[in-house]
Amino acid sequence: MKARVIRIALFSAGMFQAASLSGVYAQAGGGTSPGLTGVTTALSGVNTGVRTLFPIVTNIMLVVMAIVGVIAAIQVYSKWSSGDPDVRKSATQWFGALIFAGIVLLVINAVFGTT
Repeated sequence: MKARVIRIALFSAGMFQAASLSGVYAQAGGGTSPGLTGVTTALSGVNTGVRTLFPIVTNIMLVVMAIVGVIAAIQVYSKWSSGDPDVRKSATQWFGALIFAGIVLLVINAVFGTT
């Protein structure tokens, strides 16, 4: 029953979105929808926008990863020099977080990358 309600809600939301988009297209095109060429032009514009912004986002993510790495090194060194018994656990957690961020960056590059 719950799955049926969810499917009906998603279908209704999709139909509402399609109806509102067709209204926007009709207003923009003077009563006619732009057809396949208008949609293709819009999608190529979005594609160009994502591909031009992607190197910037990649560089920002690399800088954030470097800052997190420096903070992690300082925290692990601080724990190590104070004799905290959880140094190995802390270092493993920080290293794992940086590896995860690097893998996310690689996946995003594979999906949206310019190569």
